[in-house]
Amino acid sequence: MDEIVRVENVVKTFLNKRVLNSISFSIQKGEAVCILGKSGAGKTVLLKIIVGLLRPDKGNVFLFGRNIFKIKREELFRLRENIGFVFQNSALFDSLTVFENVAYPFLKREISDEEVKEKVLEMLRLVEMQGTENLMPAELSGGMKKRVAIARALIMEPKLVIYDEPTAGLDPATGRSLVEIIKRLNEEKKTTSIIVTHDLEVASTLADRVLFLREGKIVKEVKPEDLKEGLDVEIIKFFNLREV
Repeated sequence: MDEIVRVENVVKTFLNKRVLNSISFSIQKGEAVCILGKSGAGKTVLLKIIVGLLRPDKGNVFLFGRNIFKIKREELFRLRENIGFVFQNSALFDSLTVFENVAYPFLKREISDEEVKEKVLEMLRLVEMQGTENLMPAELSGGMKKRVAIARALIMEPKLVIYDEPTAGLDPATGRSLVEIIKRLNEEKKTTSIIVTHDLEVASTLADRVLFLREGKIVKEVKPEDLKEGLDVEIIKFFNLREV
């Protein structure tokens, strides 16, 4: 398989606190990898380094075979065009309709209005948001905003999709529904994805592999079935759980 992401010995320190401590992993084409960690574990910092928004103190990151810290800024921008990002707070444009939000990535592309309309309406159908194209973000629930954000992230058929806490702020039923949509889209489109979460159910449902991030280190890697079938000592320790 083709390698999409490679992180090599990444170290990042803020105010004398080691947030990431020699992080290394790789992601192959078509894989869904979950980075599981509590708040403050360094998940968001790691995401920012992966897409080149932060520089590590040490280490390297390769996207699509290119070392992002040894290329020109313009090339990094081009690489980012292959990445869809679903932000924790959805990050929709409040002044744009649902349709305009999803169509936004086409703004500087040479594509006909008819083709844009066809693609946007199809994406809204895939995330079960058909009929909402003329609504404003203020008229949407939290779960609906997440679905629109996913549609916008996938509209350009990116090589990599990053989900930052996809179920944060949602009630359990809405969260489960959203996870099922993400899972179906990943399977249908054979998307390569990184899912950052603190939710065990999200990780066990969406991931091919789960990386546990604790105190700046990846302390364990497991398969999703390991999460479903039982909790080993490290996982119990990770969640401060007690065996029953």
